[in-house]
Amino acid sequence: LAFITSPLVMIKTKQQVTGDSFREVLRDALRPNTRNQRIWSNFFVGFAPHFVSESFGRAIYYAAYEGLKRSWSQYKLNQTNNNGNAHVKLSVEERMICAAASGISCWALIFPFDSVRSRMMIMNQSKAVNHKTTLQMVHSIYKENGSSVRIFYRGFGLTVLRAGPVAAAVLPIYDYVLEMLQSRR
Repeated sequence: LAFITSPLVMIKTKQQVTGDSFREVLRDALRPNTRNQRIWSNFFVGFAPHFVSESFGRAIYYAAYEGLKRSWSQYKLNQTNNNGNAHVKLSVEERMICAAASGISCWALIFPFDSVRSRMMIMNQSKAVNHKTTLQMVHSIYKENGSSVRIFYRGFGLTVLRAGPVAAAVLPIYDYVLEMLQSRR
């Protein structure tokens, strides 16, 4: 999936920063920056942090959601005498809370990778900049900003303000659709 989404994120990021149209960004991306550069390499600038964000990020997102739901269900089961029923169904609100917490925790872990990816994509826009590997970029960002990890979380608050509600809306709907489809078997 990251092989598909990486070029799309690169185009979106460059459009946001430069204000260029889709066509202009696409044309620039297809034009190699150096003589030895492959034509498609501009589409995969920042691929390593993007891959981590997409693959491990999604795994954390869904695993946290399922883990929180199971923990809450177990807590509810322990609090009630359920007449031997080993399953307690969570309400929509409870699922929304689990989803919001999983979205926020996911972003807390992957946000530094997203930050590095965005910087790599923007740095690639400038023809004069020495293009860096992911580790070189991390080191450069860290050193240039007072050797603090806080720089990797710039913009995190706004991301969390969006991530919680989005996850709270999406994941419970996913649950209910899945349950509906399974009940039709």
